[in-house]
Amino acid sequence: MDAANHPIAQRVKALSANPRDGIVAVWRDVAYTQSELELAFEVVAHVSDWKADIDAIIPDKPRLRNAIEAAVMFFTATPVTFHKITRAGYVHATAKGYRMGPAGP
Repeated sequence: MDAANHPIAQRVKALSANPRDGIVAVWRDVAYTQSELELAFEVVAHVSDWKADIDAIIPDKPRLRNAIEAAVMFFTATPVTFHKITRAGYVHATAKGYRMGPAGP
């Protein structure tokens, strides 16, 4: 698969293409709409259980990381941590997730 057509690349493109009306969150001086946060959260959320902990390998792109930080905080009320890994150009994103966070079970 061509890198530009990879699902994550398409999500990054969608994050930057959506209009900024209907802002629901601001993170690090960037405003996000509900749909932008949902797209970013889909990158790291567990497929069958959105309340589960976050444990994902993602491209190390500053705009994507910022959007994921905002989305994880918005949907789970827990901070995400990005860990360096040996795979060049990627990071390991982890967070407690909704179930283990202050919003509780």
